[in-house]
Amino acid sequence: MRTTVIATLLGMLASPLTAQIDFTHFKNMTDVTAAMTNIQTRFPAIARVQTIGTSIDGNPIQAIKISDNVATSEPSEGAVVLIATQHAREWLAAETALFVAEKICEQYGPNAEVHADVDRLEIYIIPVANPDGYIFTWLDGINQNGTEWRKNRRHNAGGSFGVDLNRNWGFQWAAVPAPADMNGSYGDANETSWTFYGTGPFSEPETQAMRDFLATLPNLKAFEDIHTFSELYLAPWRYTSLELPPGSQTLEALANRQVAATAAVHGHTYTRNLYRSSGGAIDYVWN
Repeated sequence: MRTTVIATLLGMLASPLTAQIDFTHFKNMTDVTAAMTNIQTRFPAIARVQTIGTSIDGNPIQAIKISDNVATSEPSEGAVVLIATQHAREWLAAETALFVAEKICEQYGPNAEVHADVDRLEIYIIPVANPDGYIFTWLDGINQNGTEWRKNRRHNAGGSFGVDLNRNWGFQWAAVPAPADMNGSYGDANETSWTFYGTGPFSEPETQAMRDFLATLPNLKAFEDIHTFSELYLAPWRYTSLELPPGSQTLEALANRQVAATAAVHGHTYTRNLYRSSGGAIDYVWN
């Protein structure tokens, strides 16, 4: 479910870093917003920041749209959507999304393939899909002793906080794993769990916002959900290993190409299909 722009960008990452955005340190939410504005300011003809929804605490969920006709919608063009930082503690996911956005814009002029991709696509990049949780991880004392915050900031009925947004999507929400798939991190009904899936599918305003935004894109061609931690390449289905998804041959070909491109640049071969999970973004979108 990815176009050539993704593999092209992986190859570009091997080139010297010439970014104007400072990628030598992690960014808090204010810095992320400033970096998005920086991209829009430098590339006003092809980049525009827009708000697709708000979090449970009222913080904006923002996307950078990159397109040759950035001010208008062109439903006939394919849409590419990259989201990052559903899990608040995965700061590198936000940096990656910002880096990709900047690289696309910087390469629009000199790189003919990127130029063609931007002209024929509407690319949307959401660096922080969980702004409340992300802001919370920057508070003093939160990121100590392995207790980094993962969920959003929903105040649960039992007094705890947080829903795992990547267990809250509406496809196979709260699914019970088959015995063969017990090696997973399926959603949890316990509200104190890091993988608490919420009180219902799309119970959270953050996942509602992303769902509703995707529904406005009638020609969605690609969707990528960026996480960090284990150097894994995860593709549908995540909820089961007992059946293949529709289009499995296409998924397999794309996965092999992307894993190979990453290995060629960085020397790391990402692991495939290590564990199972339910109620996730990529299964929902693929379905």
